[in-house]
Amino acid sequence: MRTKGTTRLAAWRLARGVTQRDLARATGMVVGSLRRLERGEIDDPPLRWLVQCAWALGVDFTDLLEDAWLAWRAHDDEHPQPPQPLKLWRRAPGLAPDLPHAPQGEPAPSDHL
Repeated sequence: MRTKGTTRLAAWRLARGVTQRDLARATGMVVGSLRRLERGEIDDPPLRWLVQCAWALGVDFTDLLEDAWLAWRAHDDEHPQPPQPLKLWRRAPGLAPDLPHAPQGEPAPSDHL
């Protein structure tokens, strides 16, 4: 059964002609959780859900991100705004150690998203 989507995830799922049940099955999610996510009822969805939905729908996971999820959310009065990166960092940009890479012969995760 198709539902009227309110989120980017719902819009992409409907555009691909995929049912909620099929997407839930393909990603290992519970259908009820997927429905709540599509209705915008989950404020902080697990990144894993979004990545797996993106893979299944053939889109970049950032295509599924809602604007509200990208805004800073204060968890207490001490941190009402995001930190200023240069005041937080202990190393200047470009001086951080190399980040791990995908094993040889395997695509990096970003190649799929």
